[in-house]
Amino acid sequence: MLGIGIDLLSVSRITQMPLMKQHRLAKRILSPSEFLEFTKSHQPSLFLATRFSCKESAYKALYPLYELSWKEVSISKQGKKPILEFHSSVYQSLGFQLNAHLSISHDLTIDSLTSIVYLVKKL
Repeated sequence: MLGIGIDLLSVSRITQMPLMKQHRLAKRILSPSEFLEFTKSHQPSLFLATRFSCKESAYKALYPLYELSWKEVSISKQGKKPILEFHSSVYQSLGFQLNAHLSISHDLTIDSLTSIVYLVKKL
């Protein structure tokens, strides 16, 4: 095992932001493909909150071995399963590939979103 990162986010932290601030945050942290999804999403605030939390978890799982920047990791889906995709610069700096496991859980009745990232060095 290389690292585990866990993030707990109060979803209202994002949803109560003015739309212009959400848009600026999205521009700052989302990859181009994620930003396109964000603009097409029926729930852009929840989309942004989820990506924010997942990227925080990925950062925590890699730190202090590597200080991940927001756009060096993207979250996509394979069917219904969330997938972490690291930018090639991460692998070049580390010198090895990663197996990444991501779990996301949210309960909007209690304003809570949790993400967990588990990283293993690929053999």
